[in-house]
Amino acid sequence: MMPGFQKGAVLLVALLVLVLGSLYFLLVSANDRQRFRDTAPAMRHLQRIRDALVGHALETGCLPCPATSATSGTAPGSCATAASRFGFVPWQTLGVPATDPWGGLVRYRVTGRYATGDCSFTASSTGDAIVMTRDAGGNLQTIDATAPFVLLSHGPGREGAVLVSGAALPPPDAGRPDERTNLLDRDRFVTRPWTEDAGAPGGPFDDAILWIGTAELCRLLATRKGWSCP
Repeated sequence: MMPGFQKGAVLLVALLVLVLGSLYFLLVSANDRQRFRDTAPAMRHLQRIRDALVGHALETGCLPCPATSATSGTAPGSCATAASRFGFVPWQTLGVPATDPWGGLVRYRVTGRYATGDCSFTASSTGDAIVMTRDAGGNLQTIDATAPFVLLSHGPGREGAVLVSGAALPPPDAGRPDERTNLLDRDRFVTRPWTEDAGAPGGPFDDAILWIGTAELCRLLATRKGWSCP
């Protein structure tokens, strides 16, 4: 074989590898961008759980306590301590899917007075979970300081998620402070648009948050409780 032909063949193979590598990079990048753009599956799942929680309250007069076991998904009879009021959605009790669209269990934080075992709330009661976001300047600001319950999905990245098998995935690192707040604070939760930008205030973010306001829950339960809401 002539040296010129060998050199041409090598260049052709190198060019083919370069083209295929570029196509792979473009496809992966497009998939990643789509993943971070499409929050709809997470929010649909959280909305279904939110409706089930309200339905449970309409049926029993109380919100359920969080499940403490990743594998059982059942609500305990009481959640008297602060630590026991942050756990997993009791998916068996509510009859909802166990996991979010990415295989992680949804976390659930409930205000004690609204939950089974205490259940002492009235029309004038307020929740104590705090929901925040970031303003245009990147500063945290409170949206709701009296939420009766908050739902948290760890999103497609699954940093800090727990699987239905009980396996816990690595928590978000220090470069994702808003996600760390959602996982570790247990009283304050941050919601904002998903982003992969490491330079964004609060870091990269793909958590999904849904909650209910005190006034809305009162209105939904007014007939069952015989209330006149404030």
